[in-house]
Amino acid sequence: MVDILERFTRTASAHGSAEALRHGARSLRYRDLAAVVATLEDALRQAGLGPGQIVVVQSEDRVFLVPLMLAVFRTGAVFVPFDPGAPPGRTRQLLESVTPDALITDASTASPSTWTIGEWAGRGTRATVAAGPFQGILQLPARRPRRSEVGPLPASFDYLYFTSGSTDRPKGICGRLPGISNLVDWEIDRLGLGPGCAVAQFTVPTFDAYLRDVFVPLCAGGTSCIPPAPVNRSDPAEILAWLERERIGLVHTVPSLLAGFLKGAGRCQGLGFGNLRWILLSGEPLHSAVIRTWRQLFGRRTRFMNLYGATEATMVQFSHEVTSRDLRAPQVPVGEPIRGYAAEILDPEGRPCRPGEIGEIVIRSRFLAAGYWHDAEATRTAFGEEDARCERCYRTGDLAVRTAEGRCELRGRCDDQVKIGGVRVECREVEAILRQHPMIGVCAVIPLRGAGGATELVAFLEPRFHDRPAIPELRRFLRHYLPWEMLPGRFEVRDRLPQLPNGKIDRRALGAERLETQPGAGAAGAWADALQAGVAEIWQEALSVPTVGPRDDFFDLGGHSLTAMRVLSRTEQACGVRLTVADLFDHPTVADFARHLSALMGAGSSALPVPGPAALPPDELATPATTGDGFRCPARPAPSFGRRQCLLMFVVNEQLEFAAFERLAGLVRDWDRSIETAVFPDDRSPRDARPDLPTLAFSPAAMRHPLHRRGRVLCNCPLPKSEELRRLERADIPVPDWELLTEDRQPDCARLGDYVVRKPDLGAKGARVQIVKRNKLRWTAMETEAAGPSPALLVQRFVYTGLRPVSYRVNTLFGRVLYAIRLEGNPRRPPLRGPGDFRSAERGDGVSIVSNARDSLMTTCDDEEIIRLGERAASAMPECPLLGVDIVREHDTGRLFVLEVNSIGYNWNFTAREAEEWPVNPARQFDGERKAAWLLADQAQRLAE
Repeated sequence: MVDILERFTRTASAHGSAEALRHGARSLRYRDLAAVVATLEDALRQAGLGPGQIVVVQSEDRVFLVPLMLAVFRTGAVFVPFDPGAPPGRTRQLLESVTPDALITDASTASPSTWTIGEWAGRGTRATVAAGPFQGILQLPARRPRRSEVGPLPASFDYLYFTSGSTDRPKGICGRLPGISNLVDWEIDRLGLGPGCAVAQFTVPTFDAYLRDVFVPLCAGGTSCIPPAPVNRSDPAEILAWLERERIGLVHTVPSLLAGFLKGAGRCQGLGFGNLRWILLSGEPLHSAVIRTWRQLFGRRTRFMNLYGATEATMVQFSHEVTSRDLRAPQVPVGEPIRGYAAEILDPEGRPCRPGEIGEIVIRSRFLAAGYWHDAEATRTAFGEEDARCERCYRTGDLAVRTAEGRCELRGRCDDQVKIGGVRVECREVEAILRQHPMIGVCAVIPLRGAGGATELVAFLEPRFHDRPAIPELRRFLRHYLPWEMLPGRFEVRDRLPQLPNGKIDRRALGAERLETQPGAGAAGAWADALQAGVAEIWQEALSVPTVGPRDDFFDLGGHSLTAMRVLSRTEQACGVRLTVADLFDHPTVADFARHLSALMGAGSSALPVPGPAALPPDELATPATTGDGFRCPARPAPSFGRRQCLLMFVVNEQLEFAAFERLAGLVRDWDRSIETAVFPDDRSPRDARPDLPTLAFSPAAMRHPLHRRGRVLCNCPLPKSEELRRLERADIPVPDWELLTEDRQPDCARLGDYVVRKPDLGAKGARVQIVKRNKLRWTAMETEAAGPSPALLVQRFVYTGLRPVSYRVNTLFGRVLYAIRLEGNPRRPPLRGPGDFRSAERGDGVSIVSNARDSLMTTCDDEEIIRLGERAASAMPECPLLGVDIVREHDTGRLFVLEVNSIGYNWNFTAREAEEWPVNPARQFDGERKAAWLLADQAQRLAE
C-alpha cells in the first residue's frame, strides 16, 4: 500500500494539467495545487511546526482548506479542523482540550469562533502565510504547550476529530493516515475510479468523512467538486441541479440527506444523471424506501452502496452494494468487512453469536485509530491490546445480526448513542449540559421516532423549582455549547419523571412515548401580511404539517437541523437575504421570523401622523423634592476592608458587557487590595487557578454553571411577577391590587376598576403590557423572548399617573440605590385625560400606558421618598442582589405603588452602550459605579467562604 501523500504526489505529477478542485468559477489544476501545498508547507516549517505538533485549522474557504490540510500533513503535524460556525462555548471547550501549537484561519473568515481563537492565542506571534491566491493567518500562542502538561496521549497520530461524548465534553479521536490510505485504495479499486471522475465534496471539514471526499478524487486523478453552499442548508432542487450541471460521478452522503434531496425532485425538469455512477450511503440505517423513490424518479442507471463504520476504526469497515432483493425488506444490510478489516458479532459474554442472534460488532484491524484524546482508560477499554500482527480490536457498541447468507444487519445500540442526520450524538452529553442550567433538576434525553419516521431528540425535564423553565431560554443555553445536530427538537416538562424501583429514571417508559408532529395552532388565514403567509407556506411544506399559524413555533412543530436548513435556503431564495441558523433560533415563530425578514430586507413601516404636544396641567410640571448627597458613594472604606485575603469572581453571560465588569473589578481592587478579582464568561463552569481563598461569586443574572471551587454564590433568580408581588405585600410595600388569570381560572376582578392592566406572569424584556376593559378580560396566550410562554397572566389595577404615563426606576445593589431615573411617555402621543379615558385607544389612536418605550423622555430622579421605597422593596428579596424597582405615583392621591422589581436581573447599566444612548449618565448621579464596587468589596469580606 502506497502512502496516501505519496500517492497524491504521483497523481499530481501524472495529471498536472487536469482539474483537481472546483468550486463554481474557481478551480485548481493538479500542478497548481501541488505548488500551493509546497509553498504552505515551507511557511509552516519556517514557523517551527513539525512532527507531532497540534495545528488547529478553521476556514470557510473550502478551496484553500484542501492545500492547507495537505501542507499540515506533509510537515508531520496533527491536523485539527474547527468549525467557523460552531457555538463559542464549544470552541472554547475544544481549545482548552486541544491546547494547540498553532492556529490557522483564512484571512476572510470573521465569526464568533474565529474571535474566540484570537482571544485564546493571546499575545502570541501572528503572521500571514500566502500561496498564490490564498492568504491565511497563522497564530502561535505566547506559550507553547507541552504535551506532558495536558495528560497522556495515544501513540503517534495524524489528525484529531471530535464527536459527541458521554460527559459534557466532546470526545476526541486520534486518527492515522494509513487507515485513510487503506480506505481510499479500496474505494478506488472497488468502484473503478480513474482520471476525470467528478466527486462531490458534500462532507464538511469537521467530520472525518471529509478526508475521503478529498483524497478519493485526488488519488484517482479526478476532481473534488465543492457545492455552492453547505449541502445540509441548500435547497434540494438546487443540489440535484448542481449534481447534473457538474456531471458528478460519485456522491457520498447520509440517507436522511438523500431523502431530503428527493423532496426537491418535483421542481426539477429533465434530470437524467447520466454521469452519476455511484451513490455511497453511510452514517445511519438505510431504509429501502429511499432507493425505491430514487429509481422511480430517475431510473436504475445509478448504483447504490451501503457503508457502515466507526470513526474509531477509520470511517468505513463494512460495505454492501444494494440489489433488487434488498428493496423488498424495510432496511438494507451493511454487508461484509472491506479489505483490511475483520469483524465478529459477540454476545455480552464475548462469545460469537450464531446466525440470527443479536450481538455487538467488534472490529479487528491494524488500521484502527490511535485512541482517544487525553483518555488512556477509555482507549484501553475500547481498543484492547495490540497482537503479534499489529492488530487491535475495537468494540463499536453497535448491535447487529448476521443472516444465513453471512451479511450483517444493524439492530441498534448497546447504549443511548444515536445518529441524527449522520452525526453521532451521545444523549448523556446533552443531559450533562442541560443539568448545568440552574432551573433544571432532573432530565433525560431520549431519541424518539416522529410521525414522519425521522429520529429526533426529546428532552424530558423535571424543574429544580416550582417555576417551569422557559423553553426558548433552554434552547439558547444549549446552543452556546452544542452544534445544531445535538439540540433536542422538543422539550417535555413534567412535574416528576418516571422512576425505576432503584430510583433511576425509567428511560424505557419515556422511550415508549411516540413523538407526533404537532399540528399548527393558528388559523391558516390569520396573517398580518403577505410575508407572514409566505413564511408559513415554506414551513408547512418543510415540516409536512396541515396548517401553520402566526404564533406557531418552528421547533414545537417538529423542526430540526435538516428541515431548518431547507427552510433557510428556500427563504433566502424568496427574499434575497442571507440567513444563518441563529436567525431561526432567535425568531422561532412565523410572526417573529417574518418581522425579522422584513427588517433584513429594509421594509419600511407605515406610521400615522402624530399630533403636537398638548398643554399639561401645572402639577405635571412640578419639580420633585431633592435630597442632596444622602445616597452618594461612601467617601471612606468600610470597616470590613482589609480584614482578610479573599477572591471575588464576576460571572458574566453574553448579554452583558464584559469590559464593564473588568472595569468594576478594578474599582473593587481600588477600594480593598486584599481582595483578588477575576471576571469569567458564563459559558462554562468557572475554573480558577488561584490559591484556595475564601470566594464570593457574583452574577447580575442567573448563573448557568456551577463553580469548580468552594465559594458563596450571589446571583439573580427569575421569579414570576405574582411571587414578586406576594413578597412585597408581606413586607408591607404598597402594590396595586392584582389577580392571577389562567386558561382554567377567570378571577373576579371587580375591585380592580373598569380598566385593568394585563401582562405575562413570567415577565422579561419585551413583555407585552396591555390595557383591557374589565368586562372583556379573557385568557390569551402570551410569551416573551427570554422567558417563553407564560402559564398565567397578571391582572393589575391601572394606576393613572397623569396625561402622560410616568414611572420611576430605582436600580439597587444589595438593597442600596445605585441610580434612579424618571421615565415619561412621549408628549407627541395622545394624552390620557383620566383613568377611564380610553375612547381614543378604542378608536385606534394609539394611547400608550407604558412610560419606558424607546421614545420615552428620561431624566434623573432625586425624590427621596421614591428612592427609599425602592430600597425597601429591594430588601424584600435579599437573595436577588441586583434589582430594578419600578414605581408609579397615582395622580389623584399622590400615593406611591411598586409595580414590579425585575428579579430576572440584567439591570447593570454602567456600560458603554448606555453611556452613548441614554440622555442621562447613571454613574454620575450618586457615583453609582464606585458605590457598587464599595458594596461588592464589603460583601466579599463578609460572605466569601
